[in-house]
Formats: sequence, C-alpha cells, structure tokens
Amino acid sequence: MHRAQFNGVLIDKRVVSEHQGKGDPSVGGTMIRVILGLALLLCLPAPAPAQDMDPGELEKAIDKAITQGVEWLKKQQKSEGHFGDSSGPTYGGGGNAYHNRPGNCALSLLALLKSDVEPTDPVITKGFKWLYDYMLAKGNLRSTYDAGVTLMAIEALYEATVAAQMKKQGKKTSERAGDFKEPKYAISGTDAKVVSDIVKYLENNQTKKGGWRYGDGFGIVGSDEDISATQIVLLGLKSATRMRVGVNPAIFNRAMTFILDSQEKDGPKVDRPPDGTVKPGDRGTYVSNGTDKARGWAYELKSDNKQETTVTGSMTCAGITELLIIKSVIGKGLPKAVNEKVEQAIYDGFAWIYTHWDMSKNPGSGRSHYYYLYAIERIGTLGCYEKIGKHMWFKEGAQFLVRAQRGDGSWTDQEVAPQDLYATCFALLFLRRGTVPIGDVMTGERKQ
Repeated sequence: MHRAQFNGVLIDKRVVSEHQGKGDPSVGGTMIRVILGLALLLCLPAPAPAQDMDPGELEKAIDKAITQGVEWLKKQQKSEGHFGDSSGPTYGGGGNAYHNRPGNCALSLLALLKSDVEPTDPVITKGFKWLYDYMLAKGNLRSTYDAGVTLMAIEALYEATVAAQMKKQGKKTSERAGDFKEPKYAISGTDAKVVSDIVKYLENNQTKKGGWRYGDGFGIVGSDEDISATQIVLLGLKSATRMRVGVNPAIFNRAMTFILDSQEKDGPKVDRPPDGTVKPGDRGTYVSNGTDKARGWAYELKSDNKQETTVTGSMTCAGITELLIIKSVIGKGLPKAVNEKVEQAIYDGFAWIYTHWDMSKNPGSGRSHYYYLYAIERIGTLGCYEKIGKHMWFKEGAQFLVRAQRGDGSWTDQEVAPQDLYATCFALLFLRRGTVPIGDVMTGERKQ
C-alpha cells in the first residue's frame, strides 16, 4: 500500500489509482480533490471555545431567554387546557404507549410558575382546571411521574401566590439557600384532596426494595424500580410535606435503603485539590477531601438494554437529590453510622459528577441532556454548592442555554417526544433555579 503524507494527514494512493480510468475519466481527479479537501479541513485548527459572557451580559441574556421561552411554552397549551401528549414509545407501550398528558401539563405549569408567570394568568388557571379534572376522575391512568410532578406544580402554585402577595407588600421573596427556612403552605378544599390522594397513591406504589417505577397499570421491563422515577416521586413527596400533608416516615427510610444499594459499590479515589484551591470552611464549593470515591448511579440495576445499566450524569444527580431530600425529612432521626454512610454516598456522587464534568452533554449517555442540566441545578441548590470543583455550574449551564435557544424561543433535545416541550421546561427550570432550597442538611464533620 502506498501512502503519501499531506501536512500530517495520510492519503492512500491505492484508493485513488483504483478509480482512475474506470467509468468517468474524471473520477480519479475528483477523488484527489475530495481527499485533499478533506485533508485541508482536518488540518484546520479546532474552533476556539466560546468566550465567557460578562455578568451583566449574561444576566440580560438569561432574562431574554426566559421571556422568549415562556412565550413559546404558553403557545403549546391546547384548547382543553393541557399541553399535548408524548408520541414516543414511553413505558414500553409501543404503538399503544402511554400519552403522559397529565405529566406534560404539570411540568409545563411548574416551569411557567417558576418563571414568574402570575398564578392568575389564564394559561395557569386553565391548565390546573384540566389537571385537577383528570387527576380526580376515577379510572384515569396516571404514572408515578404524573403524580410527582403534579405535587411539585401544586406547591409552585402556592409559592407563586405567596410571592405575588409579598411583592405587593414590598417584601423580598428570595434568600440564600444556606439561610433558607423551608416554607409551609396551608392547603384546603380541592387542593388538599388532590394532594392527599396522590400521596396515598405514591405510598401504595413503593416497591418492596423501596423504589418506584411507573405505577399500577403499566407493564414493567427490567427492574421493578428505577432511580429516575424514584427521584420524581421523592421530589413530589417533599413538596407534599411543605404543604403540610403527612407522609409516612417509613417511606423515606425504605427509599434510602434502595438508593444506597443502587449506587456503585466502588470507584476511583478523588484527590484532594492543592492547598489554597478552596478556602477553609468554604461551604459553597464541593471538593474531595481526599477520601471521596467517584461512585455514581445508573437508571436501573438490571435490564437487557445496556444503556439503562450504565452510570450517567443525570442518574447520578438523581441519586444525590434523593439522599439530600431524605436527609431533609428524616433529619436527626438517622443513627450516626447511617448518617455518615448517607453523607459519604452524597459526597461520592458529587465526586463522580466532578470527575465526569461536562455541560455540553449528559455524561455517559447520548440523550436527556436538558434533564441532566436541570438535575445539576437541583444538586447545586439542594447541596448548597455554587461551585463543583472549579466549575461555576450555573454560569456554565446558563451560557450554554442562552446560546442553544432556538429562534422561536424553544429548546430541543435527544429525548422522547415532545422533545421541545421537555427541553424548554427543563431549560427554564435551570435558568430560574426552580428547585426549592432545603437548607444545609449535611451535619457530619468534614474538612475541606
């Protein structure tokens, strides 16, 4: 085989000569031009990374992106009040896949309310009218995802109502996560019935191992529980506790066991950064103390689909989120040894995220990028971290999102349909930092 080298690129002469004189006499020349053209392209320098935006520029870009995203999302509401169906083969249903209509509606309402859309806005009132009618009707199929996100949306409605009242009174509505005292809302009437019914449904659908899957009425392929569904359920149950609806504490204890058992059993030790990298006592930055191991989570423990048992960024964030929520509920009720195990699992999860850091994709996966970005926002907020290692997660994620927004105001992703609806909701929830803080729940001694 004869090869020539052009500016560092090897060109196979045999490939060119085999085409000369066969058929079109110009083929050989064309091949040479194509190969040389490709060689020149390969020799071009890689595009320079996007420049960081200055704080003022980024703030304006975020505000504009949220405004345009909200406008697009409002337009997706159907005349009945919901926000459409999923058209992908969700929950293994193939052509008869579950439509996700209540979940899509609740997620859209959640994103809009977190983006400062007034609770009295016609889109909001119409959406909740449809959602309540669906959730209260007997016989309507609903998944654990629908149920969890609906609880989050109802809490967001109360949060937005209180915020609107505070604004009228000239009061501030935000605090630093570390100073935060969790809000409590007194609900009654239809709201109380919907929330109570959903809590009972979720309690009844917890598996023996302590996790959740899709719920009654769905065919299960693979494990009986998964980390993603479990995350949405626990986020919803946490919302229920803030709305003063009781949840059986045993639910959280069983979930804790499942989540700990689902984490990788071992991983590479992550070195402590050089002295001076982090100021002593800096609670706002995650760094390894030299004993953390990068241990993540996969979607499920057993499956014929290898991707489902591969550790990913979005699922590792889910595991971290779940353990932080459980600590916020159980609190001092955890025995010391168990508390230490849980906190080390959380730190090891952060170590995995740090060592696989990438805001341009979901590490370990070819899909669910925007779900991952929203997951990063959750662990940053719930964990009281503004930085993960050297990475200012909000700045990096926000810069990506304002640049990735499409001309019509939406975002899109490699996800089950409707990709644009999901990606836009997750983008808005990231940009608005939509997760409710829980304060600092890490109680063990740890030296940075």
